[in-house]
Amino acid sequence: MSGLFKIIAVIYLSIIFITGFIGFFYSGTTTISSSSQIESPKTVVWRTLINPHKIPKWDTDIQHVKVEGRNLIRDGAIIFYYLNTPFAEVGLKEKVVYFNPEIKLSLLDILNKRSMLQNKFIKEFILKTLLDGSTEITLLTSYQSASFFVKIFDRIYLRRHIDYKSTKKLKYFKRLIENS
Repeated sequence: MSGLFKIIAVIYLSIIFITGFIGFFYSGTTTISSSSQIESPKTVVWRTLINPHKIPKWDTDIQHVKVEGRNLIRDGAIIFYYLNTPFAEVGLKEKVVYFNPEIKLSLLDILNKRSMLQNKFIKEFILKTLLDGSTEITLLTSYQSASFFVKIFDRIYLRRHIDYKSTKKLKYFKRLIENS
C-alpha cells in the first residue's frame, strides 16, 4: 500500500512541477490599466494628449519631447522623449502605431532601453465620452517579460511600479486639463 502511495505522490508532484515550470516560462503578455475621469470634452483631452509641448507638464519623468518631422504626433510618427536627468539624454523613443483621433493612440517602444526587462512594450491611450459630457481616459500598458529572472522581478516589483507611474501620469494629466 505504501509503495502505491509513493508512486501516486511522485506522479502528482511531477505533474504539478511540470505544469508550474511550463507556465512560468510562458511568455504571455502583461497588461496594466489605469483610468481617470476628466471634466472636459474629449476634443480638449485629445488635443492635450497629442501636444508634444504639454507632455512634460503631465509626465514628470520627461524634460522635453521632439517628434520627427513637423513635430506633430500622428500615425507613424517617431517621438523622442528626453528624460529629467543631468544629461537630458533620449530615454525613450516610441512610434505611433495606431492613431484614431479622439478615440485611441497607441505607442510602441522602439529604442529598446527596456529590452532587458520587457519585449514589445506598448502604451495605449483610449478616450471615451461619458453621459455627463466628461471624458474617461484609460492608459493601457502592455509588455512581455524578456527572461526568467524578469518574471520574478515582474511579480515582485515591475507591475506595481508601472501601475503607480501610470496612475500618477493620469492624475497630473487630469490636473493640467481641469486647471487650464
